[in-house]
Amino acid sequence: MWQKIWAKYSYSIILLVCSLAACVMIMLYNNADNNKQYVTIKVETGDSLWKISEKYHGKYRMSQKQFIEWVATENELPANQLKAGEVIVIPVKAEDENIQLASE
Repeated sequence: MWQKIWAKYSYSIILLVCSLAACVMIMLYNNADNNKQYVTIKVETGDSLWKISEKYHGKYRMSQKQFIEWVATENELPANQLKAGEVIVIPVKAEDENIQLASE
């Protein structure tokens, strides 16, 4: 039975498997690039998600509540708890953070 199916649809099966593999690779590649486009910061003693959101206010396009929820979700923070020395990703574009004005 499997031989008959393979003989009749082998090209279709191979095309389907290759297409699925390509889709998975593209998804993994895009996910890795997403984190590279955002700023990573090292949490300091006394930092909270609220303080970090205030520090970067104006450099992201969402409310402070959305900022905090995004950071907690992306970094898989249990109960929004931060630890000093921990490195987290925040939704601030890396290219925007590295721009310096001539007056600075």
